[in-house]
Amino acid sequence: MGIQDKQLLVIIRKMLKAPVKMPDKTIIYPSKGTPQIGILTPLLSNIVLNKLDWWVSSNWEIIPKRYEYYTCTSKTGTVSRTGSMEALRKTNVKEMRIVRYADDFKIFCRCCDTAVRTFHAVRGWLKDRLKLDISPEKSKIVNLRKRYSDFLGFRLKVHLKKKKYTVVSNMSDKAVKKATNKLIEQIKRIQKPESGKNQYRMLQNYNSKIMGIHNYYKLAARICVDCRKTAYQVTAVFKNRMRKKFKSV
Repeated sequence: MGIQDKQLLVIIRKMLKAPVKMPDKTIIYPSKGTPQIGILTPLLSNIVLNKLDWWVSSNWEIIPKRYEYYTCTSKTGTVSRTGSMEALRKTNVKEMRIVRYADDFKIFCRCCDTAVRTFHAVRGWLKDRLKLDISPEKSKIVNLRKRYSDFLGFRLKVHLKKKKYTVVSNMSDKAVKKATNKLIEQIKRIQKPESGKNQYRMLQNYNSKIMGIHNYYKLAARICVDCRKTAYQVTAVFKNRMRKKFKSV
């Protein structure tokens, strides 16, 4: 696929052929595929799906045009093509934009007809070019003006405000439940530590988990509402389990 870094190729080869220990303690040597949620999965996803990014861009953003339009580049490296975008919207070209993180991606379109055509086109392209099948459970067409859509732990929806559309974002229900259970499990470890030093370490881990949740979901517009729900449950569990250890609680 054009990768010329020999050291990277050697590492990928070793990881793909590394032995896998099964639940029954038997060791197998895989002939294809990678372990589920393995550290190699994001890298391979970016390598393989890079072609998808360029294919979607070639159908809208960087499609060949008759005239040269003004472009500017921001400090973050993002290229603004406002002039060419306005010109393309006056044609019959179907507008589509892709947002991808590893193997999770969403393609945004302006109308339902374009979304349906894009869905079938992308599914066929992935099957024909990359020999990949999409997940029937996770892959679907969603009208963001009427329903929420989950992406990387966020719930997204478009809201009309002062004649302009803005994004309303929350933590997904699954993410709220996962974060709450993670903190409750950490409280249980604090309640019954192996030693005094271990308890101090567990408290540090508890604070680290809270900071991690805040730092990841701070981009959500309504994160305070979701954190309030989690804090209510976690605080109740903490008070019940730590009443004897910390009388000041």
